[in-house]
Amino acid sequence: MQLQLADGGETAALDDATLDAALAKLAQRRPDLIALQAGYEAQEQKYRAAILSQFPSLTVGFVRARDTSNIYTSGFQINLSLPIFNRNQVMWPSNRRRASGCATNIKRV
Repeated sequence: MQLQLADGGETAALDDATLDAALAKLAQRRPDLIALQAGYEAQEQKYRAAILSQFPSLTVGFVRARDTSNIYTSGFQINLSLPIFNRNQVMWPSNRRRASGCATNIKRV
């Protein structure tokens, strides 16, 4: 069985500049590479969050309270959470391995 094209005309040959430009943008158009890059970025964000969770968080704010006997109290509040009982200390090496695995996959493709 032979398939006839409707136009029947000849296709023009691509010049080298057009072909080079298309090949340079190929990684930005391939869905598998875009998904791999998005996975790499997600793992990078998890890795950064794991690193930041090792350090105590500092919160500064303004507090206003009211008692039942019409006494108002206003002031500043400073909170410092200390990582006691090994809070998230073990999670960040596994996230780093996953992120480096995604980077290896991107380099291979």
